[in-house]
Amino acid sequence: MQHATIGRDARHEAGPATPAFVAAQPALPPAAFDSEVLALLCPDWHDAMMVVDAVTREVAYANIRALEMLKRRHPLMVNRGCLELSETDGTDPLGASLRQIVETDVPRSSIIVDDEPHGMTYGLRLCLPQGFLRDVLRRNLAHGGRLVVLEVVTGKMALSLSDLNALGSAFGLTSAELSVLSLLAQGRSLHEIAELRGVEFETVRNQNKKLLAKTRSRRQSDLVKLVVALCARDGFVPE
Repeated sequence: MQHATIGRDARHEAGPATPAFVAAQPALPPAAFDSEVLALLCPDWHDAMMVVDAVTREVAYANIRALEMLKRRHPLMVNRGCLELSETDGTDPLGASLRQIVETDVPRSSIIVDDEPHGMTYGLRLCLPQGFLRDVLRRNLAHGGRLVVLEVVTGKMALSLSDLNALGSAFGLTSAELSVLSLLAQGRSLHEIAELRGVEFETVRNQNKKLLAKTRSRRQSDLVKLVVALCARDGFVPE
């Protein structure tokens, strides 16, 4: 299985493109993070998911898609053993949310990141295990009470086509604008959308401006929130 524990004291000696995965000799004792237990929280069939220590920000476990994402170092990366957003504006929303969800014992929290340099918007869902799983973590794992499940959400393969069409009708969107909106909700950048649709970047940029105006949204992240709120569905349940 292609999973790894990422040691807090590991460094990126091999260069910026390769995260410091520590599998054979993890920085923490083997009993601290039991991969068999943590694998239940991050199944491989799911999108990118990982288990993070809310205090140290060490990645205790990552499923296959999360490992691929960390190797790309975007939108999240491991720097000196700590999980970080690849692009920040000087603030630390990830660290603040991780601390808050544990300190206040709130089951769920979300972060929407508007990554303007890459022209994309994505969400981070934070979940504090509850019930039976929470008891298992606390009894069997070191610092199990501060482990948080983090899921990276772009909306890919999780939009209801019928709901999306209804949304387009409600706001008077053209077919081209609706196409751009659905691709934005899937985490595509404006440059990627232009390439996929075979049009100029300025064309997509203008369509994005019209989407903002028609939906009365202030920024691109508001568009994504709107689509996810009204059109998201279980990606494994057919329409």
